[in-house]
Amino acid sequence: MGSGEMNLNDVRHLLLAQSVEESDSSGTVLPDAERELASNAAGAPLAESASEKKQQSFLIRRAERVVSFLEPRFPSIAAAVKGAPLGRFRLFSLGVIIAALVVGFLTNELGIPGKINILSFPLIGIVLWNFVIYLREIFGLFRGKKEGATNVGSLGRWLAASPFSDKQNADDETSDEPVEIRQSVALFRKNWFRALMPVMTARVKSLLHCAAALLAVAAIGGMYVKGLANEYNAVWASTFFTAETLHPFLKGVLGPASAISGIALPDLDQLTVMKNSPTNEGENAARWIHLYAVTTAVFVILPRLVLAFIWKGRSKLREKIIPFRSYAPAFFDRLLAVSMGDALKIAVLPYAHNPSATMRHKIQKDAEDIIGGAVKLEWMNPIAFGEEDEGFAFERWPADLIVAFNFASTPEKETYGALLKNIGQSVRESEGTTHLHLFLDAESFDRKADSFADFEQRRETRLAGWRELAPAEFGEALHVTSSSKSNV
Repeated sequence: MGSGEMNLNDVRHLLLAQSVEESDSSGTVLPDAERELASNAAGAPLAESASEKKQQSFLIRRAERVVSFLEPRFPSIAAAVKGAPLGRFRLFSLGVIIAALVVGFLTNELGIPGKINILSFPLIGIVLWNFVIYLREIFGLFRGKKEGATNVGSLGRWLAASPFSDKQNADDETSDEPVEIRQSVALFRKNWFRALMPVMTARVKSLLHCAAALLAVAAIGGMYVKGLANEYNAVWASTFFTAETLHPFLKGVLGPASAISGIALPDLDQLTVMKNSPTNEGENAARWIHLYAVTTAVFVILPRLVLAFIWKGRSKLREKIIPFRSYAPAFFDRLLAVSMGDALKIAVLPYAHNPSATMRHKIQKDAEDIIGGAVKLEWMNPIAFGEEDEGFAFERWPADLIVAFNFASTPEKETYGALLKNIGQSVRESEGTTHLHLFLDAESFDRKADSFADFEQRRETRLAGWRELAPAEFGEALHVTSSSKSNV
């Protein structure tokens, strides 16, 4: 962190720590005390005016402390940390580069032994193919196409993986590590691949452009090497071309190289002689090799190297701006709010009733006790009875959402249960990490039933009905709130 810029190792630590903390809500493998120590060691409490850069630095240092605590204790965490950030990419790059050099060098072996047909010259195909690539790059640029995980698909996932993660995949079913750790590693892999794919896409593009340039360099080098020990003659034969039609074609393809090198192109008479030579020997191929070498350098090697440099720069930029917080916004928002001593914003969604001002204040106090810090409740418009089946979608799901019911109402599965199920499904579909809380406003129930001798029994019976109704997404976050008491 000396430069103040984020790198892939920082992102890996951030997502690994986040995965463990969210999978281990009970503090089984990462105790609350250790989480607090990590925050303090990273610089908590943060000032309310802390810049984005300081917030990011705090999150990175805290994640490093969390991972350093977990790594020696759990082999799967250590495996996730040990792997190279770009997985197999370096080995893959070496293989691609070697293949490009070998294929390029051998291209001059194609064709008639000892002769070069100037119309089937391998470099013509290389040049034309590269123009197709350039058009595709330009088209993508003007379309404003976003490079994402689908660009490299399963290849990107394979490259991003490492032998360590592969071994861990094989050991998952037989691992004796806590279930929280196995869940953490699975969540980490999912978010890690999402984060790495834009970087990997840019890296692969840079590699392929570099490989194309090296293939052309090797092809030219191969021609010159072979030409030192063998005499090559240039010939041409075509069913469709005549000397009259071939001349403008060659001028269009090789004209720029001729202008740069000063090597003259053959005129019509020379082309005719090359084709109609009695012995079909053509002419010495030296000038054609020079012309194609210059053409390839101008139209293939230099542009490809420029594109390789551009995509390498993009990959470096993408490493620094990976939107790690977008993969778990609720988690990071909550962590920063607590660390900055700032009020945590919590959305409250009432259903079929409107809590009184007294109860709203009580819910605020109980929420602060539960969160362990200051909160700011943002009250949403109540959902009317009968609207529980409507979809729920936030532009940005909050870190915490309180659903407020009237405890005095009968906990019916068809209404209250349907609403809770619908909200839980929406959270899952958003792939968010919103914490859901069910608050039961017991003000009216307590006021009406407090005079009955069996008040406590009635209360427990009603509470049992609500607990049975709450789906798994709400976990144990069911709270009864009244003006006189609060039972969690």
